[in-house]
Amino acid sequence: GIEDDFIALSRTRDELNEYAAAVNTPVGETGVTPYRAYGELLMLAGRDGEPLPRLRVDGIESYSDSDYRRKAEFILELQTLLGRMGVPRDHIFRGIRLSALTPLVQADLRHAIADATQLLDALLEEAGNLAAALEVEAPADVEQVRAMLPDTQGVDLDAQQPENRQQAMRVLLDCLERYENLHTRYDAIVRPNAWDTDVSDIHRRLSESTSIMGGASATTFGQERQFRSRWAARNLGSPSSSARPRGLTAPLCRGVPPQDVEEQLALVEAIMAEQSVLREIAQLAPTARVVLGDLWRGLDTDRDDIESVLKWPLAIVGEADTEQSDTFPAYLNALYSQVSTALDSYLKAVTELEKVFELDAGRQFGNADSLAALPFDKQRQVLAEWRDGASKVREMARFNLATARAAEENLEAVIDLAWEWKGAPGRLAECFEAARYNAILSRAFEERSSLAGFDTDVHLRRIEQFRTMDELSLLHNRTRVAHAHWSRLPDPESAGHLGVLRREFAKRRGHLPVRQLMEQAGDAVQSIKPVFMMSPLSVATYLKPGSVKFDLVVFDEASQVKPVDALGALFRGNQAVVVGDEKQLPPTDFFEGVSQDEDDDPVGAASVSATVDMESILSLFYAQGAPSRMLRWHYRSRHESLIAVSNNSFYNNRLVVFPSPDARTQGVGLQYHWLDTHYARGGVNREEARYVAQAVMEHAREHPELSLGVATFSAAQRDAIQREVERLRRENAEHEAFFNAHQDAPFFVKNLENVQGDERDVIFISVAYGRDAEGVVRQNFGPLNRDGGERRLNVLISRARLRCEVFTNLRSGDIRLDQGGRGGLAAFRDFLAYAETGEVVSWQQGNSEQTSPFQKEIAEKLRAAGHDCHETMDASGFFVDIAIAHPDHPGRYVLGIECDGESYHGSQAARDRDRLKEQVLRSLGWCLHRIWSTDWFADPEYELERAIRAIEDALAE
Repeated sequence: GIEDDFIALSRTRDELNEYAAAVNTPVGETGVTPYRAYGELLMLAGRDGEPLPRLRVDGIESYSDSDYRRKAEFILELQTLLGRMGVPRDHIFRGIRLSALTPLVQADLRHAIADATQLLDALLEEAGNLAAALEVEAPADVEQVRAMLPDTQGVDLDAQQPENRQQAMRVLLDCLERYENLHTRYDAIVRPNAWDTDVSDIHRRLSESTSIMGGASATTFGQERQFRSRWAARNLGSPSSSARPRGLTAPLCRGVPPQDVEEQLALVEAIMAEQSVLREIAQLAPTARVVLGDLWRGLDTDRDDIESVLKWPLAIVGEADTEQSDTFPAYLNALYSQVSTALDSYLKAVTELEKVFELDAGRQFGNADSLAALPFDKQRQVLAEWRDGASKVREMARFNLATARAAEENLEAVIDLAWEWKGAPGRLAECFEAARYNAILSRAFEERSSLAGFDTDVHLRRIEQFRTMDELSLLHNRTRVAHAHWSRLPDPESAGHLGVLRREFAKRRGHLPVRQLMEQAGDAVQSIKPVFMMSPLSVATYLKPGSVKFDLVVFDEASQVKPVDALGALFRGNQAVVVGDEKQLPPTDFFEGVSQDEDDDPVGAASVSATVDMESILSLFYAQGAPSRMLRWHYRSRHESLIAVSNNSFYNNRLVVFPSPDARTQGVGLQYHWLDTHYARGGVNREEARYVAQAVMEHAREHPELSLGVATFSAAQRDAIQREVERLRRENAEHEAFFNAHQDAPFFVKNLENVQGDERDVIFISVAYGRDAEGVVRQNFGPLNRDGGERRLNVLISRARLRCEVFTNLRSGDIRLDQGGRGGLAAFRDFLAYAETGEVVSWQQGNSEQTSPFQKEIAEKLRAAGHDCHETMDASGFFVDIAIAHPDHPGRYVLGIECDGESYHGSQAARDRDRLKEQVLRSLGWCLHRIWSTDWFADPEYELERAIRAIEDALAE
């Protein structure tokens, strides 16, 4: 059934691969995989701030990369604009529609705002005077001004001065009010033509009937109702009556007339009263036309429109003294004229202002349809904001221009979000990015059934099934290999090579040397044991050429194998795999010497094999252009600090270092111990050796479960520590169990020349070299000063799995580098600096004469503000134009200021000046601030304030 198992394994693998392909295959033309879309959305969701609002942009998932980049760049520009202007909905010029703001238009805006402000002040002053004269509160808005002084065009206030005309206007108002009340009460009862009917005879009959009924005490109640009904049908008319009273051409009522005589009498009296009011109005009409002018329209006149016009002067005149009655209305007319003129002027100014602004009043003021519709205090506030913030018009004009461009790009939804979302100034681009990834995910789910139908439990079952069957397949393959090997074993009874082996097995002494044995029975030996593990020298010693042939030769630690030693093994194989690290130790030349006679032929020297100058077989394979692959997974170090320096200094951060689960736990990672000891020459520091030996015994007592190794920079220090450890072991026999444990990784003390290939849970490093008794640090650090010293250091500092402890009396600043040197000493200094502080920084101040005038001006103003500035700071070829020294910590810089001065324009590539330079500086721990020359020239005070704030923020952090 193994074939069925492999079929099931293949199916499971295909199912898992199908899902992997679904999440890793780009969607459409976007070039974005669902997996990446997931990751980007998770990162966006994980950032600080409120959750991103949902943004939907039609077709965003189908954008090509170029389309998306163009639109994303536009949105980033819009976000930058919003970062300066704020949320457009809250902008003081949110209602303007301008998109092209020329200097002439901007000047017109300023003048229009100033004119409107001045005319508003004049209107409020005139209206206040009039309100004081009327002894009323000052008006709060334009409508109250109009209510106080309504539109009285054509009204002759002087015509109201005679007492009889004043009385006539009072009577007219009363008549209009009575006329309106009568029609309001009875229009629903009587027909329209009834108001013109002569009802005097009906009124007389009703009056008489009332008198008769009032005197007929014997008349029963039922008889009275029958009489009233017959009378009403005869005189008022009803649908069932054909009789008509004399003098009436139609019934008076719209429906059934009132049955009660008193109600009938009241109706008739109302008709007669309306006719009387009309006669009075007709009599007053000539006077009304003189006084009211165009406002008088007879019965069509709106009483509410003229009541305020009439009652206002009438009330004032009525309360005035008799001596003033002929002059006060003229004064009122003058006040009205002034207020009316001021109101008209202001309204025209507002109209002109809104025209220049191209103002959308609804967007600017909400429910109000104009600035003039707001209360006066709000109008004052708006005009003041516009006047003080006139320069911000340009921001809204740019936003309007962006709105038009967004319409061209079909990004109206982005503009709608940017208009009111408070997070848009900082996260609009993120929101657009999230919208794209959400849309891509939606499309991916629509197109990929393995995503749409994904179920966690099912998938976990497949994974577990795959794991189980894959392990079984490995076991099966091992079994197959063993079976294949067993099937090819020679017959034990056969002769030939196997016979030679049987004879050697039977001997008790005088066995053939290994080399002769392999020559005579090599095929049989190789058939029985096909894998040989030998050093290159052993291969040359024991395997005569031609005795055996290998399908594959593998070199491990190839950086320590010389080409001349490896060639013999290479010649015995069909293929070779060379495994090594060119950043680690080369073959040792400690026991070698190189000599050449003076009479050696130079021509013969030139013909020496090309392998002579190759330090290892690894270098030889590199030189021959053999295919190579970097083994990037770093599995040894269980804490990232243990490999951080090597990864950064030797492998260009290409190693994949898995983060430690104990990142915050004590007892792991790189630890630094500064010792108050003295170096005694000869590569030994005896006090440090005692410290290290005591640390070894403490480790044996506290952590016996962890393997331990001690590495030294010199053989002398190795021997000193070994002697101290042996002495302490004799004095503390109870810890001897530790030294006998860890059989696969026993305790050792080695110098750095011999430590390659070893690894332990904990490594102690004893530097020994350092400050002597006179306090002098001689720049001699043994093997690190030699060529390839950095490779020796790389071996030394990468031996620990869990913890590495450094014992030394050195600080990183004690190490002085040769000019331009980046060898073992530089790597050692970086390592110490990282162990001390977690970072490496080296500085030297550049020549201030290289600075530009623009740069100098900034530095001078910052010095005047009390900051210590150093100009043109050099860090390994990169420059900081202005470095701000920390006020409390000499030698430290709190902020670097970048300018587009000479160093900026002198750069050859945009990548160098605009990206790589800042990237490198920030990776070194710099906090940077940028000042552009155009901004400085336009507003140096503002840019200076920004720089000072940046310094203060950096100090606070």
